[in-house]
Amino acid sequence: MEYQHGCLTTRELSALGIDKSIQQQIVSYLSDTDDPRPNANNFNYVSDWLCSLELTDYLGNFVTAGLKSMLVVRTAELTRKHLEVSQSAPAAWSCSITCKP
Repeated sequence: MEYQHGCLTTRELSALGIDKSIQQQIVSYLSDTDDPRPNANNFNYVSDWLCSLELTDYLGNFVTAGLKSMLVVRTAELTRKHLEVSQSAPAAWSCSITCKP
């Protein structure tokens, strides 16, 4: 549940076939917990941000795409295709990019 904060909603739970009463318990629990992910706005460099998320394996992807500073990442006009994640990427990576705290 650590990386589900802000990403797991009743919509996703319904799609997974989770009963509505259980959905409310899960959503309530997540809303009462602190978000363990570091805020991307607190970093100047992508390398520092990825290191804080323990995702340094993906640094090369960002560098190859020209995304070295967090200012560039925050101001980039990314399309849905840019944000698509391969099946092998961890859910935490997808969530940290697509969900806004």
